Amino acid sequence: MLVDWLPWNHTFGGSHNVGIVLYNGGTFYLDDGKPKVRGFAQTLRNLKEISPTAYLTVPKGWEELVSALEQDAGCEVRLVPVDGKFEGRFRGPHIMPGYYFFEQVHDGEAHECVHAVCHLSSSRI
Repeated sequence: MLVDWLPWNHTFGGSHNVGIVLYNGGTFYLDDGKPKVRGFAQTLRNLKEISPTAYLTVPKGWEELVSALEQDAGCEVRLVPVDGKFEGRFRGPHIMPGYYFFEQVHDGEAHECVHAVCHLSSSRI
C-alpha cells in the first residue's frame, strides 16, 4: 500500500512508484498534499488515515515528516556514526516492542536500527 504525491509523468513517480504497486498487486493512494510546509498537513492526514506499508518522498518531505513525528508521536531520531556514514535510528511510542530478533534491530537504548544511511547536508544539525 503506497501513498504518493508524485505525478505519474515524473520519472520516479511513474516508473518506480506506480510500477512497484502494479508489479506487487498493491494499492496506490494519490496524496493531495505536498512535501512543503503549507501542503504537508494534508499529507499527514492521509498517512494517518491510510497507514501505508511504504512511503516515498523527497528530502524536504522527510524533513517535514520527522518534524511532525517529533511533535505528534514523541519520535526521537538519532543519527549514529557507522563506517564513516550515519545510520538513522528511531525510538518512540510508535515502535512496536517484541520484534523477532529484537537485539539485532535495536541498539542498547531501544532505538530501532533501520540500517538507512544518512548524510548531513547542513551545519544546522
